[in-house]
Amino acid sequence: MGSGKQQYREVVAWLRARSWTVDEDRTGYPRARCPCGRHQKTIHRTPSNPLYFQQLKNRIRMMERECREKGERE
Repeated sequence: MGSGKQQYREVVAWLRARSWTVDEDRTGYPRARCPCGRHQKTIHRTPSNPLYFQQLKNRIRMMERECREKGERE
């Protein structure tokens, strides 16, 4: 497994490949926004939880499933 910064870059690339927008909120924290516009998630750059990025991906998948079920996303 890579360093925290490397994992952060990988998860941002993964999100963008899934059509999520990644920007910074007004406090400077990275934020991912779903293509449907209904979901968003703040991303920690250096989390203390070693499973954080894996859990983040799982949460993103759950949000995408909600979009599909409601017909908000293809």
